Amino acid sequence: MDNKRLIYAVVLMLLIYYLAQTFFWPKNKLPEQLQQQSIQTTETKPAPVLPDSTATVALTAITPTDTTNSVEVNDAIILISDNLKLRFSNRGAVLTGIELTNFTSHDKTSTVQLIPENEQILGIEMITSVRVDLSKHVFEYSLTENGIRFYVPDESGNIVVEKIFTLTDSNNLNMKFSVNSNEAVNSYTIALASGIRDTEIYTKYKSRDYKIVAQIDNKIERLSLSKLEETRELGGNIAWAGIRSKYFGIGIIPEQRLRMNHLKGLAVNTSPAMYLTIVNPTSGSTFTDEFNMYIGALDYKRLGDFYGNGIENMAEMGAKWLRYISIAFLWLLQMLFKVLPNYGVSLIAFALVLKIVLYPLAHKSMESSTRMQQIQPFVKSIQKKYKKDPRKMNEEIQKLYKEHGVSPLGGCLPLLLQMPIFFALYPVLRYSIELRQANFMFWIQDLSEPDQYWVLPILMGISMFVQQMLMTPSKADLEKLDEKQRAMQTNQRMMMYIMPVMMFFIFRNMPSGLVLYWMIFNVLSIFQQYWIKKKFKTEKTK
Repeated sequence: MDNKRLIYAVVLMLLIYYLAQTFFWPKNKLPEQLQQQSIQTTETKPAPVLPDSTATVALTAITPTDTTNSVEVNDAIILISDNLKLRFSNRGAVLTGIELTNFTSHDKTSTVQLIPENEQILGIEMITSVRVDLSKHVFEYSLTENGIRFYVPDESGNIVVEKIFTLTDSNNLNMKFSVNSNEAVNSYTIALASGIRDTEIYTKYKSRDYKIVAQIDNKIERLSLSKLEETRELGGNIAWAGIRSKYFGIGIIPEQRLRMNHLKGLAVNTSPAMYLTIVNPTSGSTFTDEFNMYIGALDYKRLGDFYGNGIENMAEMGAKWLRYISIAFLWLLQMLFKVLPNYGVSLIAFALVLKIVLYPLAHKSMESSTRMQQIQPFVKSIQKKYKKDPRKMNEEIQKLYKEHGVSPLGGCLPLLLQMPIFFALYPVLRYSIELRQANFMFWIQDLSEPDQYWVLPILMGISMFVQQMLMTPSKADLEKLDEKQRAMQTNQRMMMYIMPVMMFFIFRNMPSGLVLYWMIFNVLSIFQQYWIKKKFKTEKTK
């Protein structure tokens, strides 16, 4: 049985190492080619729905008047909501700046900007008999209630092309696109081709954190930046699509009747970017299409409550089978924060709450492990008595375990219980906007980022070592074991030294909040183990 315990422990250690390497350690840095890539140098393929034509014509293809030279360019048209400050240009009727007024950048002074400098989004290219790039035309414009109206009239004053932007919520921008021409429009493409600006100073995992997320044919598709070294194209019924950084995103949702059926993803400014193609099913020359855009922090609950269409999956909340646990953990942390307005202190309280909840199982497990050590003389006697009959020996040992209420795997239970908690808590501490820039004390100024001085990982490793030391049999107990069992204990002692070192290297790159939680949980476990050992020692002397 001791051999089995060692095997299970080794397998568990390898599993932890594999999962950490797969999900937490960066597989590679951004390729040099990707770091230098830009929209001007990226080779792209035309969307399948577009005709095989590369001609670019002026707006005179659909209206008798070219307004490019008759309207003054204004690159500083502003819309403001409670959370947003949006800057538009009438050259192309595009969005050139997004400022999140309630969030600060990594310097904790300037506000968060989402569109890289000198870039733009929401430019539209239409496909008639040829390509018509509206981003090259200067629109006339007028302000509306909570919005801006961009339009291109013909020489008679009739509106040919119109784009209306309206702030309908503190984080929602509505866009209506209308065409009234004398030529059929087969399809058009909306560009979110700027990439998304860095807002954090720690970007080691950018290749994994930055991505395109979309719901296509009722399936969530994710293209991380590391997968966008080459242009990727996806087709199907696109319910919504967006680009995201670690904490912020820009998502676009077409009205249900629209057929948005093609997504082209690529890397621009070392960031994910995309083009979305909308097919005009009737190829009509007159139509009005409508889109909603979410712009802001990736708050899972807010996105789900406001839209209710799955776009909350832009936020990172871990594996689907653990998502409800992650949401429950986030809720508990938020409740604790209301009482203890420091997320580091709240995490300590969180570890204490979980320890109390898991106490009955952990106590039973530790009791089982302690009793296992106490009954080793009886196990040794059975092994000696039935050494020529292995079957009978195993039956008697199992009977002995049952009589004393112990299990050979009981000591592994606390660590096994910790694993789903660990994987559910990881996305909460790493990606939740609530934990962004949440300071604890002293040098820990952001619980969502690694401890740059490695103090917490070292303390966590020490606490793990002490915890395992308490589970090691005393010299008196070792003398009661046979040679095989002593050899097993020697192997376990080696693991006692190796495991904390290995866990240090895993945890040094993890969010400091997660390391803080694990360390506090270990410390609480040490006190619990000490109390149980003292209790059994007292019972033994009676």
